[in-house]
Amino acid sequence: MRIRFTIPQSALDGNGPHISHEFIGKLPHTQQGLADRDANPITADKDHHGQPLRRPHPLPGPFAALRPGVNEFVLWELRR
Repeated sequence: MRIRFTIPQSALDGNGPHISHEFIGKLPHTQQGLADRDANPITADKDHHGQPLRRPHPLPGPFAALRPGVNEFVLWELRR
């Protein structure tokens, strides 16, 4: 499964926050933060493909390798 989209340079000029357990804090209904299934705090520091996100201010979204123009990413391989 692939995704293909066009993105303007202006969308890449921004700086998103570094998402971590500390940044999110505790959610009101659960009183829990961003953690793995064993309750260890986690940081969103890699993209959908495991590539490191830009530091200190990553681009918003699940892909670290965005560029102006057409972008195409494999989300997962289809097995037949």
